[in-house]
Amino acid sequence: MQMVDVLVDIPVNDDMKKALLGRPSRYRPIFEVVLDYESGTWEQLAHSSRHVGLHEQYLPDLYLQSVRWVTAVLADAPIQV
Repeated sequence: MQMVDVLVDIPVNDDMKKALLGRPSRYRPIFEVVLDYESGTWEQLAHSSRHVGLHEQYLPDLYLQSVRWVTAVLADAPIQV
């Protein structure tokens, strides 16, 4: 299954879908920061975080907060089989 197929059933706006599919959108630069952080491409992370105006020192805490938020959201979500 491809990302485009998964996004059909997920209620997110078109700009978010574009970002997740690698297309230009207002969210794509932030998604690039996340991708660079998760993949450990540190030089690219420095560039992408500067591009969106985030100082790199805040990224570990922001990332941890987002992981905690997703964990809490998923804990309350019904499981679909």
